[in-house]
Amino acid sequence: MTISTSEKMGLVDTNILVYRADQDSAFYLPSANLIDRGLRGDIPLCLAPQNLTEFYAVITSPKRVANPIAPVDARAEIEREVSPIPKHTQNLSDRRPDVQTTGAHR
Repeated sequence: MTISTSEKMGLVDTNILVYRADQDSAFYLPSANLIDRGLRGDIPLCLAPQNLTEFYAVITSPKRVANPIAPVDARAEIEREVSPIPKHTQNLSDRRPDVQTTGAHR
């Protein structure tokens, strides 16, 4: 499911996903509660596709987390736990007209 930019939703930061995947994290419980509330529809949440890529890269890397998981388990985690959250995509035509996307800063 994708959403339009006209809907008001909270964008889930990748760190929230990482904390939710690590039950030893001090931030596990608040992160799990936030995601669970979003999955139940209590609060409107969404993900950017980049979040999923970064989440996968982080939770499978022993350099980035204390307890990395196997790539196959990371993919299962994404499909089972994260995929139900709506994905937010943005087209260049959705950007505010007063924001330049290229060129020098003034």
